[in-house]
Amino acid sequence: MEKKIQLLVTNPNNRLKEQLFDKNNIKLLESFAEITWNPYQREFTADELKRHIQGKDALITSWGTHPLTREILDCSDRLKFIGHTGGTVKWLVEPDFFERGIMLVNGNAALAKAVAEYCFLIALSDSWNFIPTVNAIKAGGWLTNEDVSDGLNGKSIGLVGYGEISKGFIELLKAFDVCIYVYSNYCTQDEADRMRFKLADLSTVCGCDIVSLHTTLNEKTYHMLGKHELSFIRDNSLLINTGRAELIEEKALMDELRTGRFRAVLDVFYQEPLAFDHELRSLNNVICTPHAAGTSQYWRRKQADYVIEDMKRFFVREPPCYAISKQQYDRLTPR
Repeated sequence: MEKKIQLLVTNPNNRLKEQLFDKNNIKLLESFAEITWNPYQREFTADELKRHIQGKDALITSWGTHPLTREILDCSDRLKFIGHTGGTVKWLVEPDFFERGIMLVNGNAALAKAVAEYCFLIALSDSWNFIPTVNAIKAGGWLTNEDVSDGLNGKSIGLVGYGEISKGFIELLKAFDVCIYVYSNYCTQDEADRMRFKLADLSTVCGCDIVSLHTTLNEKTYHMLGKHELSFIRDNSLLINTGRAELIEEKALMDELRTGRFRAVLDVFYQEPLAFDHELRSLNNVICTPHAAGTSQYWRRKQADYVIEDMKRFFVREPPCYAISKQQYDRLTPR
């Protein structure tokens, strides 16, 4: 690299910026880039972006960035690279963005590892009755040698969708004697053989001991689990949703959960934050978490690291590891 590139970092000057950037990845950035930071504790306005984007070779964006509309991008005179430290970029750029020839990468591979860890935690703790056991002890109870948990070994795990999260989850499960089934429209048999899982239809996946949703939300997957599909979920099994609430038809899910026949851990909801008096908060067979599956500090820092490393690769004419194609973009969740 003959001279340093001109870089604009759009992240507001807030806690998220501190979580993404540290002295090490800033030092790496400064080794090849002249950096303009967002000085405000808010996102740039459209007009501010139009002004600051001029003369920049690259952008780093994240949550808290104004969408990069056609009008904003038209103001760039030399932009070659955009690195988004979050996951989906469907809201960030418009479909015709790819006609501009600008490289686009994101930190989704790191974010997915965090979500995979969360799902593994839930699967393991549920299999060991961890929360009921803790609650029993707090209430003055005790267990005997006759009170056993199923444990994770020997269980069937059904994954809906096969992307980075499913891959990470499967890697974490490899130490266990489990049978993994995946429902995917894109995964090949060769990939299934390589990763040692079985491709299956949706009814088979929904009939596993643990069912976890990892597909993107689009017009094809909206309400993909309705009353009929939820009927395949077996009694005393576990449903995990870290994808999007809209993957499941809300009324059908509530009707099933009220019966108490299976458990659910939900990290995503139709309205967020979840209303204080929402029925989900009071169901004994449901655990709700506040869209927190991806909130690992370790992996959040890696989200920025992956983008920065890809940026350096790009500007020394090496292929980035996490480039997003138009085909991949079309399959992404809107937000």
